[in-house]
Amino acid sequence: MASKFAPNIWDRISIHHCLGVDFSMQAMTVGDGVETTGKPLIFLTRQTNFDHLCRVKYRLVIGQNDKMLESETIEQVVDISGHAKPYYVGYDLYRLASSKSKLKVKVELISVTAISEVQLYPMNRSKNRAHLYDRDKQAWLIESDISKDTLQFRMYYSDVRNVPRKFLRYVSWNAHVIPARSKKTPTRMLGCPLSNYYAQTDYSEEAYEIETDISVADLESPNSQYMDSDCRMTIQVEWSDSHLLYHEKYQKADELACKHKHQMLRELMALQAENYALEKQLHSYQQSISRNTTPTPPATRTREEGDGRPFNKKSITNSNHTPPQNQLYYN
Repeated sequence: MASKFAPNIWDRISIHHCLGVDFSMQAMTVGDGVETTGKPLIFLTRQTNFDHLCRVKYRLVIGQNDKMLESETIEQVVDISGHAKPYYVGYDLYRLASSKSKLKVKVELISVTAISEVQLYPMNRSKNRAHLYDRDKQAWLIESDISKDTLQFRMYYSDVRNVPRKFLRYVSWNAHVIPARSKKTPTRMLGCPLSNYYAQTDYSEEAYEIETDISVADLESPNSQYMDSDCRMTIQVEWSDSHLLYHEKYQKADELACKHKHQMLRELMALQAENYALEKQLHSYQQSISRNTTPTPPATRTREEGDGRPFNKKSITNSNHTPPQNQLYYN
């Protein structure tokens, strides 16, 4: 959505996402006056209220024509109150404004995903579980496991009985472990993005196991970066997709045939492209060889009289042959 605002005052533009989430964006130039460059900041605020954090990915196009600045994909986490950290543009907004001190801004929303954040005690077997809810208000349970060398988790779909009969629910998500004592990037669990199919079957309450590369010895250390002072760990589950499908017997194993078919088609297309390139190269080689080996036709030469070469017998016996004038014949 495109809008215009003066770069030296607050203003607000409204943004609507296809999932029904409304946002507003404010621009502000921090400085002592209009003439100062300052720090241009963009503030993104979520207007739709729900009880989740959300991760927003978007792009900004500021200005127009020859005065235009395009940003890379911006990724921000909006808290439950709807506020996100300000985005520093890194360029003077006054240089991008038009002659009327108007600035055109285009916001391209790429994705909006809900995030569930929970805390648990992985070293305490009585407190190593936490309940969470996805964006459809379905209940889940996550449980930590330190029985092996690395930390593992198990996910349970508590409300699997809410899936209608003869239907199954496809859910995909990403999971991260948030460091507690450092500003390090959150550790992504192995295999993400994760996905599974759920239906009301005999094995519907089985756990989905998730592995990490975090060693248990690191968690036992008093200086572990993943544990706070109370030995709690923060987990974030980002809900990507959730679809209700009409086929209660479809499972992850059924995806193998589709994936194999897709891989074989890609390999076949690659082989066809390679074969076409080889045939084209062979054809060019054949053309170059044919041009180099084509015989040159001999030049015709007129035989002069008395040059000492014998006549061809066929030419002598030919009735249409006219003998030369200096040749004598006797009866």
